[in-house]
Amino acid sequence: LQFWWVAALPLCVILLLQILPLPSWLIGFVTGILIAVPTSVGYGASFGGLAALLAMLNSCAAGVSVVNIDNGFGGGYAAALINQLSVVE
Repeated sequence: LQFWWVAALPLCVILLLQILPLPSWLIGFVTGILIAVPTSVGYGASFGGLAALLAMLNSCAAGVSVVNIDNGFGGGYAAALINQLSVVE
């Protein structure tokens, strides 16, 4: 996998389907803010997205913001607000 283009992103929104440690791994490549959205779809003991939500909250990685389960609109809205603040300054 090549992630050289991710390093230049000031803001990144990801949907977490089945790879639980993805946000804490991906923040190592992103220089900006990462907004993680857990989804209720998963395999094994996903518990309707609760396992993904708790994994992201417990990662404690700097620069990662977590929104509620299946809240893609909230993640996109937070990204728009952050992007708007960076333009105003």
